[in-house]
Amino acid sequence: NERISITELKVNDEVRLTLLGIVPTDVRDVIYTAGILDVGTGNVKGGFCKNGDCSALNFPYIESNWGLGKILATLPANPDLSTIQSTKQYAESADNLIKNIISTDIGKSLNQSTLRDKKQILTTGGIFWAIATLIHPKEVVIEKNNFVQITESDVRAFKKMAIENYPTNYSSGTAEINQAIREVTATFPQDKAIVGATLVLQLFTEFNKSRVTPKKYYYCKNSVVGWPSGLIIREQSE
Repeated sequence: NERISITELKVNDEVRLTLLGIVPTDVRDVIYTAGILDVGTGNVKGGFCKNGDCSALNFPYIESNWGLGKILATLPANPDLSTIQSTKQYAESADNLIKNIISTDIGKSLNQSTLRDKKQILTTGGIFWAIATLIHPKEVVIEKNNFVQITESDVRAFKKMAIENYPTNYSSGTAEINQAIREVTATFPQDKAIVGATLVLQLFTEFNKSRVTPKKYYYCKNSVVGWPSGLIIREQSE
């Protein structure tokens, strides 16, 4: 039987358990066909179950320590976002930095993996929560769908919003939606929202280089519980 110590949780275990934990029981087959992409503050990681087997030995994964935190720390601190022009300049700096990261780091990992060949990619991490909530608030907040599709157009719309009209004082829709969007903008200040959207766009571009198209990306509501739920599921199945 497989046992994982929380104090010794490795990246590949975290990604694998997250995939197991975010998929509801009524659609469990998804874990055997989809890949997972996790964009966090500390790193970017992903993986998939190989040949219908989600054991540690059959879970190819990628990892990069270029998470949002490191990217933000590399860019100028306290950027001038007082005008659209200065904000666009900051966004351009982020775009150039992330392009270099993709070409020298994350892209190389993907070239050695078949993760990008998955038709469905389940996404986790705060930036996907932010994008889904601001672009599809009804599906996320009111309907509470387990999966909300995120397209490249959605990410571009979110980035445009972050640059030109970030809703720090959003007051449209229901009180529940307003509260959810305030939580997003409190968690993702403008610079972090811009950098996060830029990173996601370039990751989507990299994934879409696959011969397997079209590809669909989904924000997973259960990603907030992630790997701890996966650990419980794994132990219950033993």
